[in-house]
Amino acid sequence: MLRNGEIINNHLVLEYKGAGSFAHVYKVQHQATKNLFALKLCKSLDANDLNLFHDEHSILQTLSPHRNIIIPYSSPTPHTTSHLYYLMELADYALEKLLTSTQAIITDEEKVRIFHEVCEGLQHAHSNNILHRDLHWDNILVVRTNEIKISDFGLGKQFDANRFGNSVKPRWGGFVSPPEFYFEVHDDNTPISRYIPGDIYALGIVLYYLFDNIPMRYVSEIYDNMQDFIINKENLDLSTMDTSAKTESYKKWAKSVHTINNLDVYLKSDSASLKVNEIIKKATNPDLDLRYRTVGEILEEVQNIFI
Repeated sequence: MLRNGEIINNHLVLEYKGAGSFAHVYKVQHQATKNLFALKLCKSLDANDLNLFHDEHSILQTLSPHRNIIIPYSSPTPHTTSHLYYLMELADYALEKLLTSTQAIITDEEKVRIFHEVCEGLQHAHSNNILHRDLHWDNILVVRTNEIKISDFGLGKQFDANRFGNSVKPRWGGFVSPPEFYFEVHDDNTPISRYIPGDIYALGIVLYYLFDNIPMRYVSEIYDNMQDFIINKENLDLSTMDTSAKTESYKKWAKSVHTINNLDVYLKSDSASLKVNEIIKKATNPDLDLRYRTVGEILEEVQNIFI
């Protein structure tokens, strides 16, 4: 880790901002210009982690500039310890801090505006053939202009028009992994269109979080229900099953849990509450085939919430 006051290539380390699964983030200031940046430092020298670090930077470069995606300002560079780092746009805080602050008073309209910007950023990623696969409240940032920025594409993946390819294994972040991930219904030959609902599921949980602030209550309930189904009710050994059998079991589970999807939130406007709840329910449907097909479909409905 870096120390406050340390100089990294003419940048003064001011503050430790936090860490993700494979990198630390610091607030730094260029000594001559006094401009502020975030410095992202890879934790590990492991080849896989370094590849993820390079992949994330490449994805950010592909998506920049976009007003709802964090901007990278330099290429991965070795530090004196051989750990790689790069500079990127500095955010003030994550969405979680904004929503849990006792001083923040956020209107329903503002929350919908935030969600709209998250959708804009994710739609831009999908339009560039990039999945995020780890979208949640810690990876959605707020900058000084009050704009919303998606960050942390460490598990993101760029794909061709058809599939990931044989060298890529399906992988999602733990916070909002879609139910189909646990049933391992995807394999190397799964069309990309079957992965997009995973990001859609995460969007639904984010929208729920904006108005409820306790999304893990639902995520935990879904996970426990899946584990009970797999281990106790069906006694499944997924490691011995082919993709077709896994998919059949997943569909059976999804039909059995439609009543667990109780994510109602309450806005000051009853009509807006109804519209938001409809979006949440469709986006987080346990059955991936019953979710929205694209982020664009969600954007159309979000724009009409307060009409």
